[in-house]
Amino acid sequence: MEFYRPIKAEPLEAYKILVDFENGERKVFDVAPYLDDSFWSRLREPTFFRLVKVGPLSLEWPDGIDICPEEVYLNSIPV
Repeated sequence: MEFYRPIKAEPLEAYKILVDFENGERKVFDVAPYLDDSFWSRLREPTFFRLVKVGPLSLEWPDGIDICPEEVYLNSIPV
C-alpha cells in the first residue's frame, strides 16, 4: 500500500491533527486511540499535544515521541 509523508500539521480539538501530505491530500489524524499506550500517553496533556510538528519523515513531539508516516497516512480521514 502506498503512503505519503506529511508536510504540515495543525493540532485540532479532541486529539486530532489536520495533516497536509506531500501528494496534496489533506486529512485528519485522530491520536486518541493511541493514548492508552505508555509511549504516547504524554500526548494526553493538551499543551504537550499542541507541540506537534512535522519532522523529516512524520509527526513528532519533544522527547522522541513520534508516529510513523504510514500510520498517519493510512489511518487518517480525508477532509
